[in-house]
Amino acid sequence: MAIERLALLLGRDHLRDWLADALVEMAARTDARVALVVRTDTAGRDPGADGRVDIPETARASDLERRYVALDPVADGPGVRFPAATVDRIAETDAALQNGVGILKGDVLTAPEHGVLSYHHGDIRRYRGVYTHLWNYLDRVATGGVTLLQLTEALDAGAIAAEREVDIADCLTWSELEGRKHRAGVPLVADAIERFDAGREPETVPEDELGRMYYSSDVTLGVVAKYVALETAKTTLNRVRNTRRLLGIWRDSH
Repeated sequence: MAIERLALLLGRDHLRDWLADALVEMAARTDARVALVVRTDTAGRDPGADGRVDIPETARASDLERRYVALDPVADGPGVRFPAATVDRIAETDAALQNGVGILKGDVLTAPEHGVLSYHHGDIRRYRGVYTHLWNYLDRVATGGVTLLQLTEALDAGAIAAEREVDIADCLTWSELEGRKHRAGVPLVADAIERFDAGREPETVPEDELGRMYYSSDVTLGVVAKYVALETAKTTLNRVRNTRRLLGIWRDSH
């Protein structure tokens, strides 16, 4: 049976541009529409919050206006669990997509038939954990992976529902690399849903093939210094090249 109803689990009050574009592409290529929005950043903070988010019109199910939930998830160590009543509502959808909620635990992960999907802007065979863009940049890799995972309670070790590689060798700055990878990930939601619709199961990566796990504590003063030196060198060299090119144009015109 085709995926038609997607639950969107959000830890923020808006959609980032690349995520909104991913939902638009999903709607263009599949029958899936956002049928439920669960916000985890409103309940207990703003008594008047109703959890509404600006979902692209083409990606909205017809009854979405009645299906918004705002809640505070229950802390479970470094992760969070959803209340049973919310899990029951998520179970009415075919799949869920989370962004910014945190490390999900418990029954929510298996509530929808096709689980909870989440972007990881790296190849989990090489880079897991936080600041994937930064490590790609510092390692000066030629390509970077973008992955849509079907989550488990193990961090960045779920099954791969969809993935793509993007050329990042010529990125001058960390921000440029990050933006390029975000754009490369736009088709992944539609890719994953098409594969589910075709009966293809996500790919499980064996534990011994998973990449290094990076933590916030890995960002040391040495890492900061390396980043500053590398980005300064790259951007300075580019300015020198462009200046020489402009001077050549100027000379040719005089």
